[in-house]
Amino acid sequence: MAKPKTFTIQHEKPWDSTFQLMSWWDSEKVRKACVMVVGAGSLGNEVLKNLALMNVGKIIIIDFDRIESSNLNRSVLYRAEDAEAQSFKSEIAARKIMEINPNVRAIAINADITCQVGLGLFRRCDVIIGCLDNRLASISTGEKLLRMWSECDRMAEYSVPSRMSGCGQPQY
Repeated sequence: MAKPKTFTIQHEKPWDSTFQLMSWWDSEKVRKACVMVVGAGSLGNEVLKNLALMNVGKIIIIDFDRIESSNLNRSVLYRAEDAEAQSFKSEIAARKIMEINPNVRAIAINADITCQVGLGLFRRCDVIIGCLDNRLASISTGEKLLRMWSECDRMAEYSVPSRMSGCGQPQY
C-alpha cells in the first residue's frame, strides 16, 4: 500500500496558503501580475474580490459609472452610503479590495473604455478581464486587444525590436 503524502501549510504566508496544495500554482508570479478589470458592476465585483483573495499584486479597475441603489443587491463591495454619495464604482471597488487584502495595489480609473483608455495601458497589463454589460464597450475592448495582438504578430514576423519582451509580457 502506498504511503499517503503529507502536506504542510506555511502559515507565515496566509494569502498563499489556499493555493499551496496545487503544485502548478506559482504564487510569486501571481503576486507580480498586473490585471486590468474593465467594468466594476456585479460581475466585476466578484472578479475583483476573487483577484484580491488570490493575492494578485496589481489590479487596475476601469469604470466610469457611479454606484446606484439598484447596484447594491448584486455587488459585494458597495454599500448604501456609496450609492447615496454617488461614488465612482472604480474608486470604491479599489478601496474595498485593498481592505480585503492589503498586499494588493488597486488603481481606480474613472474612464470610458471606448474613448478614454488607450493601448498603452493595455500593454502594461499581463491579463485583461472584461466584465462589461455594454455591447459597445465590449466591442471596443475586443478591438483594442486585437490591435495589440496584431501589432505583436507583426513585430514577430519582421523581427522588429519592441518595448515588449513577448506578446503580453511588458517590460517594467
